[in-house]
Amino acid sequence: MTNHFLPSRYARSRIGLLSCALAFVVHARVSLADEPPILPQEGRASIRWTEAEDFIGKMVAVSGKIVRVGHAKAIHFLDFSRTDHDAFKVVIFDRIIDQFPGTLEELYEGRIVQVTGTISVYAGNPQIVAASRNQIEVLDELPDISKRRVQGRKRKTTNTFKLATFNIKNLFDADDDPYHADEGTPPKPRDELERVAGVIRELDADILALQEVEERGYLERFLNVLLPDLDYKHVVHFEGNDLRGIDVCLLSRLPIGAVTSFRHLRFRDQENVPRRFNRDLLSVEVLPQSGDAFEVWVVHLKSNHGGKEVAEPIRLGESREIRRLIDQRLSEDPQAQFVVCGDFNDTFDSPTMRTIVGAGDRPLVCFRDQLSDPDAYTYNREPYLSMIDFILCSPAMARRYQSGSYQVRASSLDESGSDHNPVSSRFFFRQSDALGAGTNRPVGESVVVKTALPDAHENNSSRHVDKSTETAVSASSEIKTNDEEQAVFLDVREARSERNVQLVGLVAPVVLIVVGSFTYFRQRSPAVTRIH
Repeated sequence: MTNHFLPSRYARSRIGLLSCALAFVVHARVSLADEPPILPQEGRASIRWTEAEDFIGKMVAVSGKIVRVGHAKAIHFLDFSRTDHDAFKVVIFDRIIDQFPGTLEELYEGRIVQVTGTISVYAGNPQIVAASRNQIEVLDELPDISKRRVQGRKRKTTNTFKLATFNIKNLFDADDDPYHADEGTPPKPRDELERVAGVIRELDADILALQEVEERGYLERFLNVLLPDLDYKHVVHFEGNDLRGIDVCLLSRLPIGAVTSFRHLRFRDQENVPRRFNRDLLSVEVLPQSGDAFEVWVVHLKSNHGGKEVAEPIRLGESREIRRLIDQRLSEDPQAQFVVCGDFNDTFDSPTMRTIVGAGDRPLVCFRDQLSDPDAYTYNREPYLSMIDFILCSPAMARRYQSGSYQVRASSLDESGSDHNPVSSRFFFRQSDALGAGTNRPVGESVVVKTALPDAHENNSSRHVDKSTETAVSASSEIKTNDEEQAVFLDVREARSERNVQLVGLVAPVVLIVVGSFTYFRQRSPAVTRIH
């Protein structure tokens, strides 16, 4: 007779329970992995309806008491004021009215509500247009928003501002963009986001040029959640040409004027091949209230990803076009004040950089030789350590430079969350202040006056890998403290606590199931019974 070894009844029960526990653990891990690095409720401003005008264009939660429901043809209104017809209101169109389980009067009139959505403007008046009834929540009492107030930093009044550039490496959200090949780039993990935010907070730049940012909305969420105290009122971003979706952008505390994107510009390279900027060239006019206007040009040139023999002609074509635009600007106004900064993906002695810096009587100026460490680098991944991020100044802007302020913040990917180190410099608000300080003379070694030919030797031979877009520049706000800054209402710690509670809720049942099953079956029959 053949012997068979089959699980006993108790063993089958134990296997079943353990399988359930294992499935629960797997589900919990998948759920946590699928959780976005920034939760939907994090960083969202919670305000009273009377403050709505201060949050135009922002996603917020607005609370107050509905005093009246109005109707006009196919549109319905939830009013928070009986007397002020221009006050904030909630707009509900007929197309969603069937979502409501009763009349609007029955559901909301005389009740305290919290409405979540983006505040828009119609005929000069703030409003939220509800796309779903789920945006409107009835509350027992007004929420306490005092604990959520985060004041901007108080900064000393100085006659200089700080400008920086930072490639923050793949600031991508968790959503698939069907119009870009972003599927291969996962969202930046929460711990990396926090490390990048720590570097930006330490920089505390007034103007910050960034590279490798996927989307404006996600950048603003990043700022609202992790850097609400830095007061970057102006976020400049255009969709660029990169197929993966990485763009250049600029953050500023100083007022912004005209903005130009060169993403549609077509040009021919040194081999007469038609080209366009791989990402974009972004030009932003900055208008300090108590200083001279200037421009910031943000670049992110082609990297060596795919091979230097492919990348270098593209990068050199981009550099030639940038130099053409620089020459055009200086021909129009030899005293034009502007900075060209970002990730150039090439070393300073390369044909790319020699072309952009230029020759003759109008070369750009770089103060990199004032670095205390002559071996400093901005691309921080072994074995490709190299300096490829720079701040370049027009001749007139160089006269506003504060001597000794050119800095590279040394770091690593593990410490900063980026494979680039940021570069920063300080400039005087007024050229007259710089002349008075006697610190505005450019340093000769930094100025290359020899134009590179297309076939000139360059020493970067495949020195670093693909890193994508974005530069970080920061500039100081108006020359005053931030006592009058608009407070932002946040609940970051509360959201993080909710995340921790959810994690404990997922793990605790698993531990109980596993411990209980082993305790129970230790006192039972053997796990396998011999059958004859």
